[in-house]
Amino acid sequence: MSNRKAKLDIIGFLTIITIVFTILKITDVITWSWWLVSSPILIPFGLILTYLVLAGLLFMIKQLQEE
Repeated sequence: MSNRKAKLDIIGFLTIITIVFTILKITDVITWSWWLVSSPILIPFGLILTYLVLAGLLFMIKQLQEE
């Protein structure tokens, strides 16, 4: 149960940070690119994609070694 709560806390934190960055960008307090402003949301997707690619490569290597 605590693991699920931790995941929800991280998602909530990333959402809040993204909202804060967006408000700061719209009000011209920061002059970051939109890539940086949306990075709290994009970074987890990048990590998941990297994990999936590495898992796929390891699976393919394992399959090649078995042949």
